Formats: sequence, C-alpha cells, structure tokens
Amino acid sequence: MSRGAWDGYWGKGASGCLPDADPRFGRALETLWRDFASRLPRGAKLLDLATGSGAVLRAIAAGGAKLDLTGVDSARTLPPAPGGIRLKAAVSMERLPFADARFDALTSQFGIEYGDVGAAAAEGARVLKPGAAVRLVVHRAEGPIVAHNLARRAALHWARHESGALDRARKLAEARRTARLATPPSFRAAPDEALRRFNGQAAAEFMAAILQTLDMGIAHPPAETLDVLAELERRADGEIGRLDALAAAARDEGAIRALSATLHGAGLAMRDPEPVAAGGDAFAWLLDGIRV
Repeated sequence: MSRGAWDGYWGKGASGCLPDADPRFGRALETLWRDFASRLPRGAKLLDLATGSGAVLRAIAAGGAKLDLTGVDSARTLPPAPGGIRLKAAVSMERLPFADARFDALTSQFGIEYGDVGAAAAEGARVLKPGAAVRLVVHRAEGPIVAHNLARRAALHWARHESGALDRARKLAEARRTARLATPPSFRAAPDEALRRFNGQAAAEFMAAILQTLDMGIAHPPAETLDVLAELERRADGEIGRLDALAAAARDEGAIRALSATLHGAGLAMRDPEPVAAGGDAFAWLLDGIRV
C-alpha cells in the first residue's frame, strides 16, 4: 500500500493502528511493554520501529521506566510526542539514520511485519549493542483483530464501491448546478440498509456521511459538495488500504516461524514465537530475543 494512507492517518493524531479493537488487547499489550521495560537498566536507549503514534513508548513511559525512548516511522507526519519521547517521521526502518551499536533495546508493535523484514532486521541488528534486548509483537492471522478488520474492510468496500452511492451522489451534485434538487429517499434509506447487511458501523457511517453532505449541500455551491465527497472517497480508500496491509502483514504459525528465522539470520537470536492472548483470545505473536 502507499505510504500516503499512513501519512494521513497518523497526521490526524490517531492514537494507534487498531482504534476499534477490544480494550482487553490494549491492556495486555501495555503489560507486555512495561514488563519488558522493567528489565532494562535505567537510562537504556530504546528504539521502537514503525512507531506510529508511539503507543509502545507511551505505555513504557506511563509505567514509570526511566529510559531514553526513540521511535521512528516512515509516515511523513506523526502526532506530537509527549515529554521524554522522541518520534522521528519519514524514517524507513530498512535505512535507519543511527550509528552502529547505539541502542540497548529494540521494539516493534504491529510494525516490522509491514516492511522488508530482512532489511529491517539487519538495520535493527546494526544499531543495537551486543546483548541488546529485542521484543516484537506481530499480527496473528487467525486472531480476532484480523477477523474484525476483515469484516470492517468488506463493509467499507461495499459502501465505497459496490453500493454505487458515491457515484449517485456526485451525479446529484452535478445536477444541482442547474436545479435545486432535494435529496432522494434512497440516500435516507442507505444507512439502515448498511446496518442490515453488516454487523458493524463502517458502512452505515459512510452512507450517513454521504447523506449529510447532500442535505447540507442544498444551501451551498455544488462544487463544495463535490469536494466533500472527494474527501470521503479519499478517507475510505485510505482505510481500505490500511486494512489490506494489515491482512497481508498478519502471520500464521508457519509464517511467524519463518519471520523468526529471518530475524535470526540477521543477527537477532529469537526464542520460539508465543501467542499473546486476552480473555482466552490469542490476537498476536510475541517474539523475544537478543542481539548476538
């Protein structure tokens, strides 16, 4: 997927890449990161790959660990970092702008699997000191997070493409250049139809946004309505792209073992992958290791 989808997402100040996830998952991840940080010496330099909003670093800092925290992400715009955390935008994890053996620890949460794992692992190993600790959390293909987001993707794709609502809305806006036309009943029925089709709000919210745009557009120039519809399209396409990337990045058991072997080949000695669970639901993979 294009980097632009993530640029827009993080640039709007999103707090994490899984905003609709069960809160139990977030709590389980916070516990993992605080436990990891508690084993590091005071002042240790930690690097977080594909940091996004800095969720890993925020969890560590909130737990009271006194570490030197840096996060990097390829997105050109990131939300402001809280005190004590450095977030560096427009940095590829495959080409890190740091000296050799600079960091004492390396982390990534739902990040490294989106890139070139071999290149990112080699760069991570390069900037780590010998014996540095590594903890990675990777999407689990069979888990509830992936299942939830695949369902959301299907709903949003239907609303954006298959329903034809966006094209009909554009035609109505164009027709309003010559006549003051009311919004047809079919647009008013669309949110309820979406709710009947899909177990979730994604499609219904998209349809409701189109309806609101058309209703408000009666009192404004049609060009403004068309601009808003284009923005709705851009946002939907960006989210569909992110959900496609998540599905492609998720690993089943065989693939996570292959990923672990790639890390080992780059100089990161990893233990066997372990499932990360909350309430009995395994939703991610945990990979722990050291820089050899």
